[in-house]
Formats: sequence, structure tokens, C-alpha cells
Amino acid sequence: MTEEAFLHTLRSGSGAVLATLRYVDRGDSSGRFEFLDATDTLILAAQVTGPGATRLFDGAGREIALAAHSGAGSCEARPTDPAIQTLGSSTVMMSCRVGEHPAWIVDDYGNRSRHYIYGYAPDLFLHVHVDAGGTVTMTEKSREHATLRSIRRDATGVLLADEATVQPGEGLDDVARRCGVATDVLVAANSSAVAAGFPAAGTRVRLN
Repeated sequence: MTEEAFLHTLRSGSGAVLATLRYVDRGDSSGRFEFLDATDTLILAAQVTGPGATRLFDGAGREIALAAHSGAGSCEARPTDPAIQTLGSSTVMMSCRVGEHPAWIVDDYGNRSRHYIYGYAPDLFLHVHVDAGGTVTMTEKSREHATLRSIRRDATGVLLADEATVQPGEGLDDVARRCGVATDVLVAANSSAVAAGFPAAGTRVRLN
């Protein structure tokens, strides 16, 4: 049975929807991450196939040929992300471009985990990490790899944590707008931080 496990919406600083990530549980120890644009049109799909390598498909369902890179330092296109800078002998990185959008997949067989990184815009990347137990961590990052937001869900899609990082020049209204939540909800979830004064850049605030 195929079941939608969760949706995640990426927004611009003005609150406009830029894209959506959808995870579909196929019910057979595999799943499918679907990257959609602002019109909900499928751009890219990463098929999780148990212990095997990830397969990548374009919006028309055609499998994308991937350039594979094994071992540390062997991939010139490797994104400068601290979580995957070091590639061991049991790790394979694959990269491709879908139109103007770069994408990377890292299959870490030693730790039985995966990373998916997709560039939705020149200054917005989504990093999806799936650990051996199926917990999914989604991190929105800027071009400079600053963390904008981090969301963690268990293997069934239940929300465990949802946090945003205050960026330079942002107030709570700005954070609420780009994360698609009401300001009063954000204030209520962070009453102690708000009481202490204006949250400084780099402060992590809860969104749930």
C-alpha cells in the first residue's frame, strides 16, 4: 500500500511557497521522496530501495543517469556540507542537474543512512538525511550553508522537532512569515526567549 507520510513546504522570506517535499511510504520497506515546484509539479523523485542504491527519476518518470563518486576527495561537485564532507570507502555520492537545479545523493552503506541535497533556488538548498532507523531530518540551508530551519520526523512521519534559526536582521514576524506559521503561535512556543528580549541572529526558535 502506498501512503503519503508527510509534506514539507519551503517558503521565501516573504512567505511565498517555493516548493514542496513529499515523502511517500510504499509499504514494502522502501519509500519515495518527491521534490515539487511551486505549482506542485514533480521535478525530481528519489526512490529509497532498502539496502540498495538510491534511484533518481525526473518529473516524467525517466530514470536519471547519475555520476557516481566513491571515497574521500573524489567528487569535485561535492557540496561543502559538514555532514558529508568526508566520504569513506563504504560511501557513494551521486550528482546530477535537473535544469538549473543541482542535486546530490549520498548512500552511506557503512552507517546505513542516506543524504539528499537539492538546490531549489540559487540561495536555498534542502538537505534531507535518513538514518538507519528511518528518522528523517530536513534542513533548509542558504548558499553559505547557514541553517534556516530544521525538522525531524520519525520513521512513521510523526513530527519530533521543528526549529528555525533567526537570521541577521530578522524579527519574529519575519521568521513566522518564511516558515508559514502565525506570529502568535511562534511567540507562544518561545515565551522564555521572547521574554528575554529580541531573539539575536543565530537563536533557534521552536515552531511547534
